[in-house]
Amino acid sequence: MRFVGRLRSLSVWVALLVATSPLAACSSAGSGHAGGGDEGGGGAGGHAEGGAGGQGPTVECEAPPSPEVFEIGTGEACFSRLETGAVIDQMNGPQGGYHVWLALGCTDCPPSLALEYAMLDPVTGEPLPGTFPGSQTFAELVAIGDGFAEAAGIQLGMPGLSWDPENEPPLPEGTKLVLDVRATNQAGELLHEDAIELELGPIVPWDPCDLHPEGDCCSDECI
Repeated sequence: MRFVGRLRSLSVWVALLVATSPLAACSSAGSGHAGGGDEGGGGAGGHAEGGAGGQGPTVECEAPPSPEVFEIGTGEACFSRLETGAVIDQMNGPQGGYHVWLALGCTDCPPSLALEYAMLDPVTGEPLPGTFPGSQTFAELVAIGDGFAEAAGIQLGMPGLSWDPENEPPLPEGTKLVLDVRATNQAGELLHEDAIELELGPIVPWDPCDLHPEGDCCSDECI
């Protein structure tokens, strides 16, 4: 079983490398230094928007106090620590999709990670409606200092389309969820797994041009 799992993880790395190629001409960055999802969200089961844009302004990030070996956080530009039961906003992008921001902090991780995540009902342990377990994305970590590295601006696609709320409604504010994240290296080896119980907050409009005004889609030259 471990051999099969490793082959699956290696295939995930190949697929992620292909998926993160600059195929979309009109896309916007979610972070100055982290891998985010392209059109369709950070993983399967969502309608979020993102992708690679310009380099953007330099954002100075700081390590949290007493960092843990591996932490699940949030934040578009920098890692922000989450406590159990924290409220996390749903971002509504310009194409009508929804996502939440995932950020990671780590003291012993390699620079590149493959991430597999699931959004689960804390009572039943089943996936939340409109989400799928095993959704995958990719993260590049940046060293901040004192042995701490982070990846921010990772989009986790959520269900819903703002222009079709009758057929594709977002999850309601107040929804409880358990976010489970598994991190593997390029060899497919599991490095860390962590989970945190959260609550969905209000829907917040998100404009990628706020952080990256120099992006291709932030001017009349967007094709």
